[in-house]
Amino acid sequence: MFASLRDNRTVVSLDMVCVLINEGIGVSIDDPCVLALADSLAHNTTLTNISLVGSNFTDVGAAQLASAIAGNPHLSRKITLDVSMCEYLSRRSIESLRSVSHLLYRTF
Repeated sequence: MFASLRDNRTVVSLDMVCVLINEGIGVSIDDPCVLALADSLAHNTTLTNISLVGSNFTDVGAAQLASAIAGNPHLSRKITLDVSMCEYLSRRSIESLRSVSHLLYRTF
């Protein structure tokens, strides 16, 4: 799915909010998914908003995501990234993401 974002010229918003199904079992974005997303973001020129609310990626995924955004002049400091309720991110990762995006982070 994320591979198609590499050459995307249409999609400006990506909403990957954790979906709760069947008594609270979550379907969420983890590190392998975020790594694939980061690879695509290195080439994307149109996204302005990404929501990963409630995802399960860790500092490993956050570092790759921050690096991809920072290395893309079309996205760096322009994209809005929502990582609210992402429980596995350290304060350092949150600050790293904040340095390359308009970061939304709430713990609710």
